[in-house]
Amino acid sequence: ADVEVHIAGTSVPAHRLVLCLQSKYFSDALTGDFKEGCVNKLTCENGKEHSYLRMLQYLYTGDYAYEPSVLISKEDDSELLKHPRVYFLADSLFLEKLKNAALKKFEAVLEQLWVSESLVECIVEVFSNTLSGDAMRAALVRSIIVHRKELLSKSAFEQLISDGGDFAVEMTRALV
Repeated sequence: ADVEVHIAGTSVPAHRLVLCLQSKYFSDALTGDFKEGCVNKLTCENGKEHSYLRMLQYLYTGDYAYEPSVLISKEDDSELLKHPRVYFLADSLFLEKLKNAALKKFEAVLEQLWVSESLVECIVEVFSNTLSGDAMRAALVRSIIVHRKELLSKSAFEQLISDGGDFAVEMTRALV
């Protein structure tokens, strides 16, 4: 390993070649005149530590685990937020294949967990971190339309609709 990735105080050894070949972000950071390239160290501390480890696992294996990593003592993301947070990270690091994998995993989880109490939190986070027309938004809206009658009986979901915003607009467009 020739690069250290620091995640939540844990140092994870990595290889510059593996990171740079798959991400323009890493290539720029590690081969340019940036501090990271000079010291061969990346620091990932924005509250999404498990997402960073899933991203590294994906870069090395072509997939990532659903289970939390034992390297991080911090509580993992909720069931519905694991894959969206990997998706947001992949988007910010220009990792299209990881972004697509996270979307597919999210769609599969959403089929089972659309009834989850954390659905509203998931909707808010997805719509706060993506733009109109984004595939993650579209997947969420498709699932919600299928289950709209059951969801409208939940006060938190009804409140989200009544608050308006991008979510209400995209739901309305999808229903028309």
